[in-house]
Amino acid sequence: MSWLLLAWLMLGVLLVLMLWQTHRQIEARERDVLEQQAQVLRQQMQVDIRMIYLGLGKLMERLPDWQQRTDGAQELQWQLQTLEAAVGGVRSVSVLDADGIVIASSRSQLVGLRSATRDDAVRRRSSSSDFLLVSTPIVGALGRPTVILSRALRDAHGAYGGAVAASIEVDELRASFEAVRYAHDMIASLIHGDGNRVLAVPVGTDESQMGTAGTAFAQHQESGKASSVQLGTMRPGGKQRLVALSTLSTLGPGDALPLDRPLVLAVGRDWQAMFAPWRRELVVVLGAYLLTLLVAGGGMLSAGRRSQLAERQRAQVQAEAERLHQMLERLPENVPGMIYQYRLDADGSSRFPYSTEGVREIYGLAPEAVREDASAVLARLHPRDLDRVLQGIQESARTLGVWEDEYRVLLPDRGLRWVHGIARPQRVEAGGVLWHGYIHDVTEQRQVRERLDRLLRNVPGALFQIQLHRDGSKRFPYVSAGVKSVYGLSPQELYEDAGRLQARIHPEDLPEWLASTVVSARDLSLWEQEFRVRLPERGERWIHAIAQPERIHDDAVQWYGYAYDVTEAKQQQLRLEATERQLRELAYVDGLTGVANRRHFDEQLQIEWRRCERSGQPLSLLMIDIDHFKHYNDQYGHQQGDGCLQAVAGALRTVLGRAHDLVARYGGEEFVCLLPEVDAAGALSVAESLRTAVQALQLPHASSPVAGVVTVSIGAASGVPREDGKPADLLARADASLYRAKSEGRNRVALDGA
Repeated sequence: MSWLLLAWLMLGVLLVLMLWQTHRQIEARERDVLEQQAQVLRQQMQVDIRMIYLGLGKLMERLPDWQQRTDGAQELQWQLQTLEAAVGGVRSVSVLDADGIVIASSRSQLVGLRSATRDDAVRRRSSSSDFLLVSTPIVGALGRPTVILSRALRDAHGAYGGAVAASIEVDELRASFEAVRYAHDMIASLIHGDGNRVLAVPVGTDESQMGTAGTAFAQHQESGKASSVQLGTMRPGGKQRLVALSTLSTLGPGDALPLDRPLVLAVGRDWQAMFAPWRRELVVVLGAYLLTLLVAGGGMLSAGRRSQLAERQRAQVQAEAERLHQMLERLPENVPGMIYQYRLDADGSSRFPYSTEGVREIYGLAPEAVREDASAVLARLHPRDLDRVLQGIQESARTLGVWEDEYRVLLPDRGLRWVHGIARPQRVEAGGVLWHGYIHDVTEQRQVRERLDRLLRNVPGALFQIQLHRDGSKRFPYVSAGVKSVYGLSPQELYEDAGRLQARIHPEDLPEWLASTVVSARDLSLWEQEFRVRLPERGERWIHAIAQPERIHDDAVQWYGYAYDVTEAKQQQLRLEATERQLRELAYVDGLTGVANRRHFDEQLQIEWRRCERSGQPLSLLMIDIDHFKHYNDQYGHQQGDGCLQAVAGALRTVLGRAHDLVARYGGEEFVCLLPEVDAAGALSVAESLRTAVQALQLPHASSPVAGVVTVSIGAASGVPREDGKPADLLARADASLYRAKSEGRNRVALDGA
């Protein structure tokens, strides 16, 4: 009887273990899917918010110029409308004065209205312009629930002068949050870091008091992690949920996404609804077990009371023991999938010495059909997967490492199925290898992944997981279908060979791409890169990718990331930068001579004066005048006079070898040279070199009484800038020296005070 009781207990333990394992698998699967859905939302929100932040920054840089120009209002209006059109979900972009009144907007009907709550207005006045302020939801001026993203405007003295702001309609965000819901009991939310809800779907979801201690949101905040999965309620007294939360972190000024306070994305499922099918299975299995236990227990009790029938009872017990023994033997047959032994002999032949009845479910074959020859199993493998599976088996046999693979099989009555196998090998006699393993059907899990892929088809770019192992090899556990549009490669191609992606990266960008990967793997720091790829059908494209790493088994590193095509935005940025460079050159370069103009010189004189004042270094200035240039123009004409100015400017620029020395056209035939950290003796030496270089041009000047060729007179001044001095004083001293050089006969250098 003790043996029988032990058998019942073992059967119960096995049933409990099976149910517990199923429960764990359901929870693990839901955790993974919820995390992926949260990452989808996080990446999309991060891209949109970054675009808004950078766009508002561009407006802030150009706003003072537009406000000073007579035609600035029209260009400002055009820029506001351009930013509104560039970012999905943005319904207006506006400029506010210090009182929160709209003074310019992409939508003219908003001008003159107040655009802020009292709390938002106070936060703007006390906030740095480097931060992006996120308002609580309000009813916007256009009559819809709205969130305002804004950056404070401050003048050169730091005084608050208003803000630039972009409004996002909550309903526009709602579509993205609805898209990640794959079950009726799911909720998806956007939450302020202080626990106030910005958005929740489905509509009507009550998620008030989310910041209360003990809620899933509070547990996530206490964890200190950017992403986590929590089991808890969304509000006190609410339903128990499994919730994946991801924080758009608050970063310091200069970082990519400097929010003034964090935003948290939450995607969760009702815990009870998630396990409803499992509980139904639990009731059926435990009911059958208890019924068996009750029947058997009654038999044992009856046997104890009827001692006179001991022999008969022993026979019954023996029969029951045999039945239970057979039940234990059949138990592996009731485990989903197949438990097996696979043997590969030295001559290349293979067979399954042992397999449970689950081989019928996995391969559609009877155990006896594969006991002596495995060829029938191999014939069921999908032709595209067969070579890879066989290569994996050979590698496992060679290294005695664990074999694991996920592949397709073709069954006559069930069509295509996906299975996952894992087995541990051991060396046996005659050079053979014997694996002990387990294979189970993962078609439903694959279908979940495919549903996720279908969901992600509408998300621009590609979500991915990539692993870097200690031996330097890389592997993609998951990549969405959008990778085709980013890298021109299918997910299956990357599953087979992760190195194919690296081959697409532009050779000039690859070294930095690899170096940044090494740093991210070493420090477990956020990896973010913008680089070019070369695609066979689309040519050169710009890609932006961002991924968060974590350490996994065997010291490997796994990144969870998102990559998307930014070619159009990059090309627009490059065009804008080129235009700005051209405008800067037009603003600071003399159009005739190609050297700096008077405006640039005046600005640099102020900058170098302050710098040398702080460092205590000398600053020298040279005033240069072409001798008798009016006579030159009268004799040779203005066209040749322009050529003379260009030649002299080229000679001056050639002599000045240091990068921070400046030569500029001061006006007419006058030039000026700025020489930071050069004392009086050095200034005199440079001036003499300039004078000699101009004379060496040997430009004919028949009407000059000085030398018969073009010459220059130079006045030099030098000194260490003082707090009580002014740059204009240095300029006046150099001008006085020039006057002295000209009055003493020209074609010479005069130094102030010498």
